[in-house]
Amino acid sequence: MKKTVLLPSVLILLALVLGLHADEAPMFREVADEVGLGNVPAYRIGLSDMDGDGWVDAIIQVRDENGPVNPGGTARLFLNVPDKKAPGGRVFKEAKGALSKITDGRRKSGSRNTGVFLIAGDVNNDGKTDIFRACYQEQQGHDKFPDTGERSALSLGSGGEGSPKFRVQKKSGVAEDGPVTTCGAAFLDYNRDGNLDLFVGNWYVQFGTNLIAHVDRLYKGDGKGKFKDVTEATGLLTKQHLAKQDSSRPTYGVAHTDIDNDGWPDLLLSTYGRQWNRLWHNEGGGKFSDWSQKTGFDGDEDRSGKYPDWTKQHNQLKNKRTEHPYRANGNSFSAVPADFDNDGDMDVFCCEITHGWAGSSSDLTALLVNQGPPSCKFKRVTKPFMRPKKDPKWWNQGDYTAAWADFDNDGLLDLLLGSGNYPDNQRMRVYRQKSNHEFEDVTDEWGIDFPELWHLAVADINGDGALDILASGQPKKWINRKGYVTSLWLNTPDKKHHWVQFTLEGAAGKGKKGANRFAIGARVKVKTGRTTQTREVLSATGHFGLAPPRTLHVGLGKARKIDQVEVFWPDREGTKQMFKNLKVDRHYIIRQGKDKPDEK
Repeated sequence: MKKTVLLPSVLILLALVLGLHADEAPMFREVADEVGLGNVPAYRIGLSDMDGDGWVDAIIQVRDENGPVNPGGTARLFLNVPDKKAPGGRVFKEAKGALSKITDGRRKSGSRNTGVFLIAGDVNNDGKTDIFRACYQEQQGHDKFPDTGERSALSLGSGGEGSPKFRVQKKSGVAEDGPVTTCGAAFLDYNRDGNLDLFVGNWYVQFGTNLIAHVDRLYKGDGKGKFKDVTEATGLLTKQHLAKQDSSRPTYGVAHTDIDNDGWPDLLLSTYGRQWNRLWHNEGGGKFSDWSQKTGFDGDEDRSGKYPDWTKQHNQLKNKRTEHPYRANGNSFSAVPADFDNDGDMDVFCCEITHGWAGSSSDLTALLVNQGPPSCKFKRVTKPFMRPKKDPKWWNQGDYTAAWADFDNDGLLDLLLGSGNYPDNQRMRVYRQKSNHEFEDVTDEWGIDFPELWHLAVADINGDGALDILASGQPKKWINRKGYVTSLWLNTPDKKHHWVQFTLEGAAGKGKKGANRFAIGARVKVKTGRTTQTREVLSATGHFGLAPPRTLHVGLGKARKIDQVEVFWPDREGTKQMFKNLKVDRHYIIRQGKDKPDEK
């Protein structure tokens, strides 16, 4: 009997037919140990250029195990510096003491600050990164956590490359209303005067005692580091009662975007406790109105509040009664905006915690597809983001955070989803967007394995045009590290696909008028052939400081040139700029009013 010998070309063809890629390495590789972050315990994390050198640095906040519910702790800053021997040619080195005046300080009692997260912006338009530190402080009188006197704070940045410094701005005006439980915040220029304003989202007054929530606040910035509370003047003031449209709700995440393309930034608030989410529409002229119901952002259509019949026989659940309508929707953590389908309007991905025992009216994690102005009604898509249920009763969906990113640079945004805290194979997952705008789970295929994820951030760490992932969590299988860990996943760029990046700089500052210096709220439209992609500069997208970096990344697929780039600046005049025939695989710096972009 003759043996059949397969030629190499036949083997290659067979591998392609069967979808086998044995010779291909995974797209992502975990490199935290190799770049100086492997032994850094992490709870909240962020990626932002803190020293102005054009490279994103890592802000890592360590959990204070002895603190209150949703504790914070010491924040550490790791600067992104060159190292030819490291993977990707960059490493992170701690800038010791850089954030000491923000979160390392101690109260008179000797206990640590309880700052739970940080967000970055430039509030005085000097080109330096400033920081808002949010404080979680339950109301005075709570037996377990008495008022320590600590409050949220604003710190102004100074110093140069490699040596950032920060000082607390005294009497900044951002924390004059007593102890609050802040869980989300965002910098935005709500009135487009060129100065950043601050929106602060607050949670329950006393968790577990009642359902009353603190009032969220909007602070108007003067461009010098001082703020004034304009919550009531702008129509955002809510009341501390329950079950009504004007009720204060426990805000767990804050995001902003221009949802109806009118040029004014709107606010997206993720609400805990199955209470309605809220979309504040910016009417211009310094006023907001509630668009939550009309758009369907408040929750899905099932408002029954019914629990499954089987819970009546369960010891711990038998006293569950049908919930009131205001308690019959989602446990929402983050609402992450992006134009995922390239149709010119902003869609939103909502992260939810859901349990099988909670019943069908408990909202599932969903992609909210914007049907466009003027109504901006959302269509909810839950597949494939709902994982298979091993148990029809005791299943959980523990989605906290998410990020949009074109990881393979094919011109379609992919979705990174962070889940944890439950035994249903909760982990970091990546969903690749296909050409028909549906999504497929490629977590294993792309080489990612990180269970129990709490917080995440995405940016191009080493400037190679591929977006990388910084994550924090508590993966039990990583026995070489203890407790909460920092994980960095380096992305190998696809050489067949091209990309472009933009860092925008507004003209405001030193007496000049224009958009705020960090261009928060600006939009960029990139046209290649028949495709136009939209990106927006955002300061926050959800739960506990979840935020993208300033630099906008656009995957271009196989396009070899960029036909046109339009920039829409968030200033009073609604200034626009256009650039044509730009090169691909470049990082451009666009300064408002300058005729040509500069290459980094």
